[in-house]
Amino acid sequence: MTNDPISILSDLYTSEINWRIATSWETGFRATLGDGSDGIFAQSDFRTMEEAVDFLAKHAIRFFPNSTFANKHSARYYSQEQELIVEEEAAGVTASPLIQLEPAGDKGQRAG
Repeated sequence: MTNDPISILSDLYTSEINWRIATSWETGFRATLGDGSDGIFAQSDFRTMEEAVDFLAKHAIRFFPNSTFANKHSARYYSQEQELIVEEEAAGVTASPLIQLEPAGDKGQRAG
């Protein structure tokens, strides 16, 4: 297993876990786990690309624990999982489902 950011991002893609990293001179790198179709699960800004990729990996394991990605990478991040929540609270990181969208076919339909 490698710590190479490109390999980690490729593994996220292969596991069909959506992610995005956007750059800005003022904020650095904004990492987003999820998308507008399935919802955004976690998002935060970082100074370096490596920190952004690490954030995506940790949160992919947290939100998709049964994924191929989690099976492959959880041993690397497992010991950090308990510390992750404390770090997020201290840093003010948003790490819960931010946007949950209804599937297109279910819009406007309510149960019973």
